[in-house]
Amino acid sequence: MQASGESGHRAGQGRRERLRRIPNDVAAARRRFGRRGDAAGIGVLSVAVAAVLWGIFGGSAAPQPASGGNVAGTTTAAVERRALSAHETVDGTLGYADSRSTGSATAGTITRMPAEGEVLKRGAPLYEVGGAPGPVLMYGAKPAWRALRQGISDGADVRQLEANLRALGYDPGHAMRVDGHYDFATRAIVERWQRAAGLALTGEVGLGQVAFLPGPRRIGKLEVAEGAPVAAGAPVVTTTAVRRTVMVELATDKQSYVAVGDHVSVLLPDGSTTGGTITEVGKVATTDDQGNSTIDVTVALRGRSLGTGLDQAPVSVSITKETQKDALVVPVTALLAQTGGTYAVEVAAADGTRTLVPVTPGLYADGYVQISGGGIHAGTLVVVPE
Repeated sequence: MQASGESGHRAGQGRRERLRRIPNDVAAARRRFGRRGDAAGIGVLSVAVAAVLWGIFGGSAAPQPASGGNVAGTTTAAVERRALSAHETVDGTLGYADSRSTGSATAGTITRMPAEGEVLKRGAPLYEVGGAPGPVLMYGAKPAWRALRQGISDGADVRQLEANLRALGYDPGHAMRVDGHYDFATRAIVERWQRAAGLALTGEVGLGQVAFLPGPRRIGKLEVAEGAPVAAGAPVVTTTAVRRTVMVELATDKQSYVAVGDHVSVLLPDGSTTGGTITEVGKVATTDDQGNSTIDVTVALRGRSLGTGLDQAPVSVSITKETQKDALVVPVTALLAQTGGTYAVEVAAADGTRTLVPVTPGLYADGYVQISGGGIHAGTLVVVPE
């Protein structure tokens, strides 16, 4: 009897020692398998965790309820009811959205060019040709497509011109109505602008004299150098929106993970993290030479000044692939593998007894696992390794 007792004591010590090693063993499994974001990686991780835990109890019968005190090397954690999300990390490129090229309305020599990265606002000429201002930046969604003069048909382009001239301060008394109708009052305000800008007083706006673009613009690329000749219609500058965005070429089999308005996390080149919001999800897939199909996803970064020198820099984007909003979760190390591929957790009662309770695991994420089972509720204490 004494020999049997000593043998049981040694077996218990060995089991407790293996319990102490669970965090390291599980961490190793997570490092080896958990870095994969796909379903296969999650499945392999759960099998690896099961193997770690199975190594403790082997093929023997499940441990019986224990009475009194904590087992050495273990502690307890409360079952939590909360949202649990699994994430997928994909590659992205930091840059600027809405790239547009602006050409020259006339042939001549480029006499002034802006600097790449410079931000231009309403009323600023994009460049100069032959010493005269090139197209003046005005805000609007409708591109300039015709000369604007008194007597033309009403239109959105006229309304944009009127709104810009008022915003620039050339109609302080509101003598002109912003209604898309080019009348005598509009002509008078145009002449006031032309006089202030040093332009010929024609009372009309020739095609190419203004460039309607959606808001302030950043100079992305200079297509020609200052002092170079340019032909009419030839591209001169490429502008972009001023706000940073991240472009992601997302595999089509992951398209269901994303939607406009979703929040994401972006890991920047300097190691810092910032938030972002998906603003556009492409509807047309492209396929490369290797047969990989992708869609374009645009992410707008939130409330962060990133400085300069990071255009076209690689970043990592963490997207949410699955969320359980009202899940009962425990640390993944609370799971105990049982015979037949099932799982259990060891519940610690208030009187000190410990009982194995069968559970069904669900979503794995961030070191936690969703579980369900009889008698499991928020606040239930389960045994975990220290």
